[in-house]
Amino acid sequence: MARIVLYSQEQAHRTSHADGVFFQCDRCRLIKPVHTKLTTGYGYPAGSDKMHCYACCGQTDKLRLQEQGKGILYLTGDARQGWTLVNWPGTLTIKPSCVRRMHHPFAHQAWIAYFRMGGANWSAKNIGDSQIAHCRRLKGS
Repeated sequence: MARIVLYSQEQAHRTSHADGVFFQCDRCRLIKPVHTKLTTGYGYPAGSDKMHCYACCGQTDKLRLQEQGKGILYLTGDARQGWTLVNWPGTLTIKPSCVRRMHHPFAHQAWIAYFRMGGANWSAKNIGDSQIAHCRRLKGS
């Protein structure tokens, strides 16, 4: 069987993910096998069709947060096990210094987490029945 290497989102949509299919990460330039169960092994940075391996997704997500001062992560865990903010593939993990319940007029469950990244203070708000946490750099940081 011939080895197939994918380079873009368009190619990935036209190709079945099976053994012998690989992709080249546009960031680290490594050629890696496409995952065939549950996940793909790659993602796309916002506004791009170039593939990034999960490790590079974590680096790209962190850079985007720092450059734009805002972004989306996921608040996982609980008070007993400990809280963590992660990106979708789980390759960027941040331990918040504080997580507390906050009041929200339309949701019975709302959390705010505080953390430091890149020498700045950040907050992450999770509202409702999802893990989505809207992050933003705090003023004065």
